[in-house]
Amino acid sequence: MILAIPYDLAAAAADPETLQAPELRSPAPHPTQADLDRIAAVLNTARRPLLLAGRGARVSDAGPALNVLSDRLGALTATTVAARNLLNGAGHLGIAGGFGSDDWAELMAEADVVVVFGAGLNQFTTRFGHLFGPEATVIQVDLAEQATHPRVDHHVCADARVVAEQLTEMLDAPTQQSWRKTAADRVHRAAHREPGGPLAPDGRLDPVLCPSL
Repeated sequence: MILAIPYDLAAAAADPETLQAPELRSPAPHPTQADLDRIAAVLNTARRPLLLAGRGARVSDAGPALNVLSDRLGALTATTVAARNLLNGAGHLGIAGGFGSDDWAELMAEADVVVVFGAGLNQFTTRFGHLFGPEATVIQVDLAEQATHPRVDHHVCADARVVAEQLTEMLDAPTQQSWRKTAADRVHRAAHREPGGPLAPDGRLDPVLCPSL
């Protein structure tokens, strides 16, 4: 993430400020049993499940629970920029959206069920609405009281970590041919792109290969 601010403001002296004690946060809402049953039913029939984690998942420390859940499902995973490096499973596709790989975005678009944990699904994460396939079922688990994107089919107002932990206990045994296994070669190829030069064919700089940028 890049934040651009005026140079004079960045160099200006800051006045002393007294930090106020943070307000006590109310306990995060827990999912209802009906919500859990509905998500579990969808995931138990999913052939190509994708778990997408955002800032809310990082705040709730949901990373370990989501890694376990993805292993249980044989699912592929991705994060928003704000949750980068939160997940590290074998089927991790990195950052979703404009900062992600086109090859990984192609895989994400093939998901038949997407469960979004703590991500608001803004225009950059969703590639302006084109990240998910038109037939995919999208479930959002978030502390927002209602869905934050029209693409969401089912919204659950609950803590991401709690939902991930409880879902893992409700899912059927993983199949031998999970999506993670069948897509393993494509995931590997996308993660190991051919090294290029600092200049693209059109003469523009490649920011990945120009560390001075």
